[in-house]
Amino acid sequence: MLEFKSESFAQFGPAGNSDDFFEEGNKSVYDVPKWLEKNGLGAYEYQCGHGVRISDDSAKDLGDIAEGKHIRLSIHAPYYISLSSVEEAKRDKR
Repeated sequence: MLEFKSESFAQFGPAGNSDDFFEEGNKSVYDVPKWLEKNGLGAYEYQCGHGVRISDDSAKDLGDIAEGKHIRLSIHAPYYISLSSVEEAKRDKR
């Protein structure tokens, strides 16, 4: 049997939650890692396109749950934040 480390390969997963996620009775972002694992997915992008609406503690909790399921997380920064901007206000805006 072929063995490999998943971090050596591309991981696939949704950006945000699909209708199926909710139709299956899931309600919370904390349900995402279990749902992804069940569906054979290994990554998730938390959406913050219109503002960061997750506390540091909640983000850490989500990270801990995802790590336990071997799910990679990323976050989509708000559209109005540009980390490469020369304008400090655009880099630091929440």
